[in-house]
Amino acid sequence: MAGREAGLLRRRDRNVCRSRYQDCVAVATNPNVFCNGLAYYPPNPHQHIVTRVLDAEGHGDLVKVLIATDGPTHARVRSMLSMPFSPSRIAQMESAIDGIVLEQLAPLVSRGRAEAVSEFALPLPVNVIAHLFGIERASLGHLARWATAYVDIIYGRAKDPDDAERIGRDFADYQNFLTDLIAARRDASDNLVSQIIKARTPGHEPFSEPELLAIFVQLMNAGTVTTTDAITSMMVHLARHPGELSTLRSSAEPDLALRRYIEELLRMYPPQRGQPRVATEDTILAGVAIPKGANVFLSWHSANHDQAMFGRTADDFDAQRSNAQRHLAFGHGVHTCIGNALARVELKCVLRAFAQHIHALCFEHPETQLEIRPDLYLPQIARLPVRFDSARPNGAAR
Repeated sequence: MAGREAGLLRRRDRNVCRSRYQDCVAVATNPNVFCNGLAYYPPNPHQHIVTRVLDAEGHGDLVKVLIATDGPTHARVRSMLSMPFSPSRIAQMESAIDGIVLEQLAPLVSRGRAEAVSEFALPLPVNVIAHLFGIERASLGHLARWATAYVDIIYGRAKDPDDAERIGRDFADYQNFLTDLIAARRDASDNLVSQIIKARTPGHEPFSEPELLAIFVQLMNAGTVTTTDAITSMMVHLARHPGELSTLRSSAEPDLALRRYIEELLRMYPPQRGQPRVATEDTILAGVAIPKGANVFLSWHSANHDQAMFGRTADDFDAQRSNAQRHLAFGHGVHTCIGNALARVELKCVLRAFAQHIHALCFEHPETQLEIRPDLYLPQIARLPVRFDSARPNGAAR
C-alpha cells in the first residue's frame, strides 16, 4: 500500500478507496468528474470469446443502461422507470410479499432448522421477482448461474478462454429467457414487466428491444443477489442477538419499530459493500490528488460506520438511531439503487414474519464456522445453518 491520507487509501496501481462518509457523498454527487459508466465492463483479454458466444447463441453484447451510463442517457432511463418503482407502487405489493414470505418460512419453522441461505434467503427474492414479473417460479431455477455470468461480464472476470466460453453460454441462456419473457408480456397489463415495457415520459423515446433486455438483466440481478445478502445479514444479526425479536414484538408502535430496525440493519450490513467510479479528469478530493483515469472505490460499508456521521457508537447496532436512514446502503446521488423501495418492503415483511412466528433464532454451529465468499463488492455467506425456536409469541408485531 502506497499511502493512507484522510480516509483515502492509495495504491501504486492507480486505485483509490474512499471510506469517509462525506467523501463518498461528494464523489457520488459529482458524476461528471467521477464517472459511473466507465467503471463497468473493463477490458478483458478474453472478452472477444464472450462476445462471439453471445453473437452465436444469444443476443450479442448488452447495450449500456443504468449503472453503466451517466448524464442524459442515464437520466432518461431512470425517469421512465421511476413510476413502476415508486414507493407508493411498491407499497401496494406488501400484502402479496407477506404471503410469499410466510409460504417460504412456514415449513422451515415447522422443521425447526434450516440452511438459511439455500432454503430461504436465496429463493425468497427469486420468488418475489417471479410474482412481480408474472412468471413461473420453476423457470427461474437457473437464475443464480445466470446472475453470476452477468457479474463476471460487468467486472471483466473471465479468467481464461474456457471460463469465457462458460460465461458466454450462461449469459446467452439468460438473454434468451428474458427476450422470450418480454415478448410474452408485451401486450399484458397486470405485472411489472408490462409496465416497464410500456413506460413513457414526455420528450423521450420508448425503450428499444436491446434496452429492455439490458434493463431486465440489471433489475433481475439487483432484485435477487443483494436482497439475498441483506436477508442473510439480518439472520446472522438476529442469531447473534436472540432477544431482539422479543423487543420488536413488545413495541407499542410495531410498524415504526420494524422500519427503524431495517434502516439500522442496512446501515450496519450494506448488501453491496461499495461501488466503483472512474475519475474523468485530474482532481483533488479532501486535499489528495486523484489523477485522470484512476479507479475510485466508494466503500459504503466504511462510510456507514463513520463516527463523524453516526457518532461514537457507529460500530454498534442501535435500532433507535435517529439518523440511521442516512446510510449509503443503496448508494447515493443519481445512481441510488432504483429498487430500494422494493428491498425495504421485502426486508420488512421478512422481519415481521420472524417476529410473528419465531421466538428466537440461533446458529446451528459456532459462528466461526461460517463460510464467507470473499468479494470486493458482494461478499456473501455461502451457508448459514440455523435453528428456530418457534414457540408462538403473544402480541406479535403487525
